[in-house]
Amino acid sequence: MPIPMPEPDRLPPGPHRDLVKALHRLYRGAGVPGLRRITKAVMEGDFRDTVSHEKVAAMLRGDGLPRWTKLEPVVRVLASWHTPGLDVDTETAQLLQLWHAARAGEADMASGLDRTLHGAGPDAKSWSLTGDAASADLVRAVGDELVVRELVERKTETELGYGDGVKFARDLPSWSELEELARVDFDVTSWIKPWREMWGRIAARLDPYTTEMPPWAGKACRYLGNLADPIGFDQFSFDPTEAYLIGFSAGLRAVWEATRSQLPPGPSTAGREARAGSEQIGKDLRQLLRGHTGLSLDDVEHAGRTLLERLRDRFQHAAVRDQLPPGAILSVDWFQASGCDYGDRPYRLVNWHYHGLKVVVTISKPELVRAECTPVPGISRARDADHGLIAIDANRPSERPLLIAIGDVHPHVSPSAANLIDEWVEQCLVTLLTEFGQALTGALARLGYDS
Repeated sequence: MPIPMPEPDRLPPGPHRDLVKALHRLYRGAGVPGLRRITKAVMEGDFRDTVSHEKVAAMLRGDGLPRWTKLEPVVRVLASWHTPGLDVDTETAQLLQLWHAARAGEADMASGLDRTLHGAGPDAKSWSLTGDAASADLVRAVGDELVVRELVERKTETELGYGDGVKFARDLPSWSELEELARVDFDVTSWIKPWREMWGRIAARLDPYTTEMPPWAGKACRYLGNLADPIGFDQFSFDPTEAYLIGFSAGLRAVWEATRSQLPPGPSTAGREARAGSEQIGKDLRQLLRGHTGLSLDDVEHAGRTLLERLRDRFQHAAVRDQLPPGAILSVDWFQASGCDYGDRPYRLVNWHYHGLKVVVTISKPELVRAECTPVPGISRARDADHGLIAIDANRPSERPLLIAIGDVHPHVSPSAANLIDEWVEQCLVTLLTEFGQALTGALARLGYDS
């Protein structure tokens, strides 16, 4: 829905209104395009900054003065779409002059407040009054000024965080990290915590599987300070403010939304037909990883490995080891799984050098008794599957499998996934030990023991 020019009671006459009026002139001349179309064009263009559709809406409504790095790409996009055609550089220069005038107007307002605080303004003589009324007026004036300054500082911090969030999003090596942030609603604090712990383990040489930090870890430390830095380097020992983190999260969200948004069909039928083939191919390619939450195949394989290692750890440290009868042993080993049956489930084996586990309970006396289960992980081949990973006991494919979303084990195992894994391991152990007990009972009966 088009955004109208704000009424004078909302945006009074002055430099800021002149700027918004000029922006609306370009907006109307461009055919009142959709906000997401504008943000997508900015995202795909060669500009210093990006912008969200909410920010474009705020510009057109006159809600606050935007930074020039955000306003300029919007101006250039709208000027390039204008009918009749306009010189983009000329229009941009004109809008820049209006933006400087609006900025100067804000500075004059702030200067007037500063003079009022220090008694240099036109109302300074009123502060010379004596008595409780004059003191109360002074307290209110100072309090109001402190509130204004706090709001200005918070706005500055938020805008700084927003710009840094956009830069950091561009430094992320893959879409998967941005999707992880989206899953926690861009709460940077909760998202960075497990990464911070992982970096600390790497720095302390406690992680046997990873030998170096991700390539964007240093950038996260520079932007987020103590929130991300696990080692305590002096250059990272600062605490980002709440306002900065709000802006940082908003910048990440803006990049995510701009990337996900799709260009709506244009007015030309011929143009739509020309793009139809490539757009359909692109849509099909995106669908290929739909069941894998958009992760790359390497990330999917890593998730399968993480799941298998977690299963191995749980079987290895099962409390039942200490409760087996004397002479009974529970062993857990890797093995190459081939030709395993997933029944009618549309899954395939994880393409990794350890394809599965062999969990075996044995006892040699009074005769050899053995029971085993073979947990094998797989990857969904159904593009719209609710769960991307599966694990089954290949000895008993009809038993309840473990179904789990890839995002719950990549890059770290979530608490809910840990509970699902623990429950499934317990299920396997109950079945395994039940069969072992039945086999042992049969052996004792054959040998004449009183079972």
